[in-house]
Amino acid sequence: MENIKPEFKTKEPSVLADEDFKDMIEFRKIRPEDFSIIEELSKFPKNLFILNFHNFFTASKDNTVFDLKLHIKQRETQLESFLNSGQANNGRLETLQQEIKIFQLFLDFAQKYDWNTCDNLNRLLERRKVKKSNNQ
Repeated sequence: MENIKPEFKTKEPSVLADEDFKDMIEFRKIRPEDFSIIEELSKFPKNLFILNFHNFFTASKDNTVFDLKLHIKQRETQLESFLNSGQANNGRLETLQQEIKIFQLFLDFAQKYDWNTCDNLNRLLERRKVKKSNNQ
């Protein structure tokens, strides 16, 4: 009889275990109930943070919540137009859906924390090291 070892998928370590994220959480006094927002944001490709948010918070400052809502509305309109055009491109469709989700998550975060904290989080998400999977 062949001895078959079960395969266990190793869980990716939490971004919250990273020293830079720990420091930000402590310094910015992020509440534990908001850790899930950070975790969820960390699942998205870092290039989306660079493209959409690199200067976003420093430009918006005290208008961050308003600007996030505006960008969500714009992306939703683009998505609707895109879907109605019949020229669905799966790559663009996926990107728009991801952008809407990221903007919504940052909106949730920005409604609780100031623009500096949002910018701090974005900078960490931009520069985090992403492990390559075997499929890449």
